[in-house]
This record gives sequence, structure tokens and C-alpha cells, in this order.
Amino acid sequence: MMMTATRLNSFLEKRPYLIVFTSLILGFTFSSFFISLKPLVPWFFALYTLSQALKTGARDLVRVFSSPLPLLLILLCVHVITPLFAYFFGKFAFGPNSPFFTGIVLTSAIPIAVSSTLWVGLAGGHLPLALSAVAIDSLLCPLTVPIVISFFLKKAVDFNASSVILSLLQMVVIPTVIGVLIHELKKGQSEKSDGCFRKLYGKFSLGFIIAVNIAAAQMQILSTNVFALFLAVIIFLLLNMALGYWVARFMGYSTTLTRTFVFVAGMRNNGVGIVIALNYFPPEVALPLIATILLQQPTASIVLSFLNKKNLP
Repeated sequence: MMMTATRLNSFLEKRPYLIVFTSLILGFTFSSFFISLKPLVPWFFALYTLSQALKTGARDLVRVFSSPLPLLLILLCVHVITPLFAYFFGKFAFGPNSPFFTGIVLTSAIPIAVSSTLWVGLAGGHLPLALSAVAIDSLLCPLTVPIVISFFLKKAVDFNASSVILSLLQMVVIPTVIGVLIHELKKGQSEKSDGCFRKLYGKFSLGFIIAVNIAAAQMQILSTNVFALFLAVIIFLLLNMALGYWVARFMGYSTTLTRTFVFVAGMRNNGVGIVIALNYFPPEVALPLIATILLQQPTASIVLSFLNKKNLP
């Protein structure tokens, strides 16, 4: 059984796009089934975070904060460079009065996606840095989101971030603490004993989460027949990931850190963005975020496949 699991894991690691596109098809085809499973998503995230934290020691997390430059650079990319780019890119693509322009800028204002840690794990990136970036950025979102929206869209937004912080505690903070404690108590032995099964669980979790998100957004996606919007969102996602890549390469960082920058700097928590869009803006503003839900994971799989195929750092 162990040999079969190892082969399956190796097969999927070389073909991450199979996980994504299979999940897209299942999410569309069996939307009612996956929508009924939506309450399980936070628990899948939590178990994934726990499984990954089992190979993370307390020293790894301390090292992230004792040498904080990579973390600060990620936050700079996410909350300064990307919003500036979104502002000019959105104006060029749609014009300043378009709701799609507003949606693109809003996409750049929201926190880093928790799912970025899944891709960092698949890419062999620096998971302690990714977990720390997601946690810190989500905790800062009551400050960063209103500032970005106010500065670029000239609109005051005072949203209740308590649900974001509570979900962060459930999906990232508490599982990470438990995993690190187990790692320290077992002196890292869990990594040797069940590493392959944890990797397979991570891939299964990714597929399940994609299927649920696609199922939940199926009606909006089918009613949004806007080719220009989808094209713009793909370009925006690719350029965000390229930004993370080139910042890391400019700093001379290792392959592990570079791949972490690609996915952490390039992916956003679109669920938060949709809540803000529907509460403070016309409904059309949410469409770029809905398109991002559909396209973000496939784009990540293509980028990872490209990095692996070209053997890029």
C-alpha cells in the first residue's frame, strides 16, 4: 500500500493540473453535492495546516520573525506594488468608470489566500514563511483593506473583520501551534513515518476545496459570459505571481523562498473580497472576484507545472 501511495503521490506532483481540472469538472457536474459539503472546507484547511505544521519546528517559525525581510517584502508586494499595478492595469483594461476596474482594484486589496499554503507545499516552498505571511496579513486586514480601498477607490469601508480572524484562527493559527508542538514532542519523527500520506492528503484537500468553491460559484460563473474579464483576470494573476518570482530572484533568494513568493504574493482570499463587494459596491464589482475564484487555482497549477518543467528556481 505504501508503494502505491508513493507512486500516486509522485504521479500527481508532476501533474498538478490534473488535480485542478478534475476538481473543476466535478464541482460543475455535482454542484449540489459539493455545496452541501461547504461547511467542511474550514476543517479540511485546518487538517492540512496541521499536517504541514508537523514538519515545522519552533525554530523554523522563530527564524521567520528573526529575519523578517522576506515576510516584509511579501507584504510590500501584496499591499503596495500589486494595488498600484491593479489601479493602472484596471484603468487600461476597462476604463476608470467600469465596475470591473473597481473589482480588479478590490482584488488587490484583500488578504493573502489561505490556499496559497497548499501550493507552497506542492511547490516545495518555505511553509513556515507562507503560514506566517497568511496569518500576519489576515490579522492586518482590518487596517490594510480599508486603506487600499480608500486610497485607490476614494470610498470609505468599515467592514467587520471578526469572521476573517476567527476563520484564520481555526484554519491556520491553532492547527499550526498544535502541529509545531507535536513536531517538538516527537522530535520530527512524524515527518519520516507518514510524509507520503500527508502529501496525498494535501492534494486531496486542494481538489476538494476547488470543487466546493466552483460549485458554490457555478451560477455566477455561467451567467458571466465576459471574455475580456476572464482574460484580464488571468493576466492579472500571472503578473502577480511573476512579481513574486522576480522580487525573490532580485534578492537572490533560494528556490524554496522563490516558489513561496510566487504563490503567496500571487493569490488572494476572494471570499473576503466578495463579501466586501456585495456590501459596499454594485453587484457587478463582485464579478472579477468570482472570475478569480474560477481561474486562480488553474493558473497556479499551470505556473507550478511551468516552474517544474523548466526546472526554474
